[in-house]
Amino acid sequence: SDQTVQKCIPELVHDYYRPPQCGTSSAVPCKPQGRRKWHWSHSSHTRSLARRCTAAMNMALVLVLFSLGFVVASTKSHSPACRTGIAHSNRTANAPCSGALGDQCNFVCDLGWIQVGSRLVCQCYTTKSGDEVLDHQFWGARCERACKGNLSSCDSGEVAVRWNSTDATGPCFSTRCHTEEVALQRLAAGAWAPWKLVRDPVTGIYAGTSDNTVGPELQSDVAHIGINGVGLMFECVADAMKWQTRAQAQERVRLTLSALAGELPGFHLKRQVPDGWIPTFFNKTTGAALNHNPPVYTTLDTGLNSAGCLFARTYFTSTSAVRDTTPQARAATAEIARLGAKVFGLVNFTNLLCSADGKVAPNGVGGVAIPFTFSDDGIGNGLHLPKPDGYYDYSELHYTVWLSYHQTCRDAPLGQCENKDIEQMWRKWQGRRLHPDVSWTDISTTKSYDLLSLWSSYIVHLPFYATHSFNSDPHWTALFNNHFAADLAYYQSPAFYSGDRGRFGVGAGFTEQWCSAKDSGYEADMLVQGGSRQDTPGAQGCKMYSPYAVAGYLPASPAFIRGQLLQLLADGESVLPCETGYMLLRKSLIDPGWNQNNKVSMVDFASELFGLSTLFLSTDFWVNNTDHIWVTS
Repeated sequence: SDQTVQKCIPELVHDYYRPPQCGTSSAVPCKPQGRRKWHWSHSSHTRSLARRCTAAMNMALVLVLFSLGFVVASTKSHSPACRTGIAHSNRTANAPCSGALGDQCNFVCDLGWIQVGSRLVCQCYTTKSGDEVLDHQFWGARCERACKGNLSSCDSGEVAVRWNSTDATGPCFSTRCHTEEVALQRLAAGAWAPWKLVRDPVTGIYAGTSDNTVGPELQSDVAHIGINGVGLMFECVADAMKWQTRAQAQERVRLTLSALAGELPGFHLKRQVPDGWIPTFFNKTTGAALNHNPPVYTTLDTGLNSAGCLFARTYFTSTSAVRDTTPQARAATAEIARLGAKVFGLVNFTNLLCSADGKVAPNGVGGVAIPFTFSDDGIGNGLHLPKPDGYYDYSELHYTVWLSYHQTCRDAPLGQCENKDIEQMWRKWQGRRLHPDVSWTDISTTKSYDLLSLWSSYIVHLPFYATHSFNSDPHWTALFNNHFAADLAYYQSPAFYSGDRGRFGVGAGFTEQWCSAKDSGYEADMLVQGGSRQDTPGAQGCKMYSPYAVAGYLPASPAFIRGQLLQLLADGESVLPCETGYMLLRKSLIDPGWNQNNKVSMVDFASELFGLSTLFLSTDFWVNNTDHIWVTS
């Protein structure tokens, strides 16, 4: 009588690989709960319910999974060899893939079935919680059914874009054919769609997460201050790409800046007194601070917001001579310039520095520590102090430190700023690019990479696209390129046995808790030292890959990553179609049925449009529009 348990039957097991279509829910796989114990979980948009299959169904379930090539025996293998049949291919149970750990198996899908992924590798994996997910199994690439009456391949000169769909027979992959250029244009336009979805039409404020299964009226009310700066940058991208008219873009930017500047009636953004720092989270309709009482004010995301406001100011003023052909258009740009300068000036970035015990250092005098947050009483927390080599640890605070230097010193080169404490802070920050103190070594090749951090890709993406000091500096950009190379190598190593067809990207975002490396529903993935790190079970968590992280690295290797994105579109498992195009979302290599369609963290997803924009507007779009004329009012 238990309907959830009744779904442990063959015709529903294929939903292992099915993310739900917008507005629906979908089953995801039985997960191991210790040796030979499984339960079936059923996902909805608001919760994940799990029911243990009854003992009577255990054997039936194992047989079903065997038919799909997931399990080859009901007991643990004591042999190092893998023998796995791949459903709907020439490698069925009668002619399975066979080999030792690390061996790769080639296969051909049956007629009417499509190969998803490229590497099928003999491997093992145990999660941090002890779930033995893979026990000497060939795992990775697979065969998926093409929808009936639908193209399974495209003509010469065209590329396939696929996504999870359903026909009269059941789950299948739908295919649409485009030229490469159109496919990538529609991917970029799709990456813009969530930003329109989460923006409040009355205040112009952006929420920090998107639910792509519902309309704008059902989006979260929780705004993220850094995301509002990014949203303003993307309004500029949308104007440059002609996704909206110039007048529409100007009005949307003006409204958002008016709210941030304190000039929108009914909206009051909480700020720290007297220096103007802003809480990370606040209500997007009222501006009231959320999550902390008393509020905690972020230097990190206040900086990202200000960087976005200045970006909009610079973009509209620099394009005004060509684009603003009427007095009304020129007046709108002048208003954007005024508001952008005002929002920047509402924060006293000169008071960023603290003493070693966290007390604010007025005008930076005697300050040595850079805080992540401030409280109402001017005490800084999460302090960055210079390391023994004299330089600060690198983080996304880059844009806040950059703004502090230029608000204080304007365009003065190092050595000529009157405020020597702020100048010294900037010197110690910039010194890190010449003296990186983090490295990652791939133990499968012994190659090492000098890096700025082991954290997710956002830690270099956001400063690259938001600051001229990063994107125009050959030392910073060389390290950006190293992060890309290490990311790809990490996924190609035995830690993932992946890295092909776009399946890499050390990203951050929502994840499944059952296999999380940090026991969390949101996780910032990291480069784990040592490649496979077989001595640390579950170090790769749910083995997430983040296509938006891949896209964000486009300036590092444009031709290669362009090809990877097209392959992700062709495989379809990470594709979510939308009204304006397609999105590529975060996926799990060990639980491909999981999806994040209904919960996307915008600060992480931002990398997708950041990178894709460079295919059409060039990297110079970001270099030029972060090169500001420094004003405070």
